[in-house]
Amino acid sequence: MKRNYLLIACTAILISACKKDSVPDFKMPENADQPLAVTVAAVQPLVVTTIAGLARSVGYVDGVGNGARFAYPDGIDVTDDGTIYIADTFNNAIRKISPSYVVSTVKIPKSTDGQTLRFPHRLRVMKDGTINILTVNSYLLPNHKVWILKPDGKVLTADFKPGYRTYNALERDPYTDYLWIGGNMNANDGTIKDEFGVFEKFIIKNKLIGTDNTYLPRKSLLAEDALAIKSTLISSTRTFFCGYNNIKYLVFGGKHIYKLTSSGQFSVIFKDLDFTNIRCLVVTKDSRTIYVADNGRIKSIFNNKLTYLAGPQPPHDGGDGTGSSADVDADQLALANDESALYFTDRSGIIRKITLR
Repeated sequence: MKRNYLLIACTAILISACKKDSVPDFKMPENADQPLAVTVAAVQPLVVTTIAGLARSVGYVDGVGNGARFAYPDGIDVTDDGTIYIADTFNNAIRKISPSYVVSTVKIPKSTDGQTLRFPHRLRVMKDGTINILTVNSYLLPNHKVWILKPDGKVLTADFKPGYRTYNALERDPYTDYLWIGGNMNANDGTIKDEFGVFEKFIIKNKLIGTDNTYLPRKSLLAEDALAIKSTLISSTRTFFCGYNNIKYLVFGGKHIYKLTSSGQFSVIFKDLDFTNIRCLVVTKDSRTIYVADNGRIKSIFNNKLTYLAGPQPPHDGGDGTGSSADVDADQLALANDESALYFTDRSGIIRKITLR
């Protein structure tokens, strides 16, 4: 119910925002002009720290630490040097956070046909500095769905190919160094009757995104996942991760994790582990640990054991702390290059990290 309420609220905001050509106006908190830097210091494992923004204070302010403001920060990526990139959805902006937690806005020029970036949703940054952006998919938003900002400042744009209902996920495959995009088949597409989930390489061809399709068969799913997806038209590829072991990890129905091997084998894993609504997952380089954002909670899987790390806690004020003493509503996750910390966007409107070691 909480998830449905959030989707309805987000849709209402999107419809309203479509009527504007500029960044939405927000009432700024009284202390917005008094930024406080986040102290960078060694902390103990499982300590949750807010590194940018102020919980439940919506706005658009560049600054240091809790002096910055966001409006529904969503997708997140961390580069090798520790710079964090955020898809700040309702501010129509890409934000950058330095290793010392200084927040700035990445300049995104207009497309060749004069459009501006609207509602960025997911992003991945390549080693050469190219920023790949996937926007919110909706027929209410007639903007380009894909934006690629090159290091020289030029922008490439692309739309989705016909025959798909939506693309929701963008991930980097470390094994091939390709980006992959995930989506699901259009319910009215009669070309493929028994297959619905789809992976494609994130490559522009004929001004449209996606090449080299990989389809996911319904017959390989658990019965409850196949039934849920058939009735709701929700694809597994809303959430997936490309592992360093050349395995892609996918989520179906928000409750079950599947693996797709390089040979095409597709099967469920961790069948006995209990999940509610997996929003994101990331896997360590040795492929031994999986971190999951499950309905706001952060959990880890190691040796087939599920461990709770942090999650929503009264009074639901976005407070920092250690483990269960912190109030966390995790959305999208990103591992630090040395895997010592897990960075994440929090639905209270802030950017946070949980120290792992």
